[in-house]
Amino acid sequence: VILALIISLTIRSSKPAVASTEVNYGEFVIKVIEAGEITSIKSVTVSGPPVRGRLQITKLIKDGSKVKKGDVLVEFDKGELQQEMLKSLSDLKIAQNEINKKLADIESQRTTSRIELDNIKLQHDEALLETKKADMIAKIDAEKNKLRYEQADRKYNETLKKMESQSLSNEADMNVLHEKKAKAEADYQMAKKSLEEMTRLAPKDGLVVLKEIWKGAAGMGKVQEGDIVWSGVQILEIPDLSAMEVKVYLNEVDVGKVKSEQEAIISIDSFPDKIFKGKVERVSSIGTKKDWNAKIKTFEAVISLNELDPRMRPGMTTMVDIITEKIPDALSIPIESVFEKEGKTVAYVMGSRTPKRREVALGKRNNTHIVVTQGLSPGDRIALRDPLAGPEAEEASPSK
Repeated sequence: VILALIISLTIRSSKPAVASTEVNYGEFVIKVIEAGEITSIKSVTVSGPPVRGRLQITKLIKDGSKVKKGDVLVEFDKGELQQEMLKSLSDLKIAQNEINKKLADIESQRTTSRIELDNIKLQHDEALLETKKADMIAKIDAEKNKLRYEQADRKYNETLKKMESQSLSNEADMNVLHEKKAKAEADYQMAKKSLEEMTRLAPKDGLVVLKEIWKGAAGMGKVQEGDIVWSGVQILEIPDLSAMEVKVYLNEVDVGKVKSEQEAIISIDSFPDKIFKGKVERVSSIGTKKDWNAKIKTFEAVISLNELDPRMRPGMTTMVDIITEKIPDALSIPIESVFEKEGKTVAYVMGSRTPKRREVALGKRNNTHIVVTQGLSPGDRIALRDPLAGPEAEEASPSK
């Protein structure tokens, strides 16, 4: 008997001790935990220039560079635009040459027409003079003079009309040529301006932060030399480092829990040694896709910071705990200490000899703990795993 007792005690003592924790009242905090990033409230963004077609970046300033106003930030391939500018300049010269030639032709035409009109006018005046001699010459000669005058008068008027018609035609031709020149001039100026915009200069002093762009199969990534972008795509920004905030993107489950003025705790991945406090400023009521190929919509929430740090930079990743609710004097236990047994929710209270199963009623939960409304008392010590499970038995799953 003594030997059996010794063996039994030896077996019991060989079992590993069950981890446990004491139940006590305390403040119960419910959080929404979400990753975010630091952004500047005020920043100047530099985008792809307003030109048609794809744009290839041939030169790009390094991320984090300090710049002065007027420094070159990014350059795009200018080859195609240079060809367009040369063509429009050639078209402009051709249009001007056509105008000059037309003006010379008109002047030559006017000179010829004036000489012709002067000769016809002379014949007209001579014929008119002959008609005034009707009383001094034979009747037949008078009739001939009258006929010559009528012919000369008709020819004179026809020539005037012809010159007037030619003048209108020349005016129309000149209008067409001037329109052609104006178009060539506009094309040249547009190509020249577009060529100038292919070099983007710093609009102010500051620190450069390169943006992420969509890179096809590779997904999102920092913009770099050689990348192909489109007009309007954001390339970089020069932020105001004196005004920073944090943006997080909430899923549909959490967005209803987050409200303005709620407290937020922020840690920054780049320097996790310091914790920052802030509050929720606003939550978007419209869900958007963060990336064009994303399947899930998220809701943007903006968090203000109570203090800034000179190490902060836009784009730094953060972890944000948004305090959605606080329950004072709540009795709570770790989630892993709650089990489902035979259709009941239970916890194991550690006794002097063996743990005892006790049915509990649960309330609200957060990421690590759950409120107990019935079944436990302050000072109870509960097991953090199923203490009755045998060595080969699978550990019971905590209550969901």
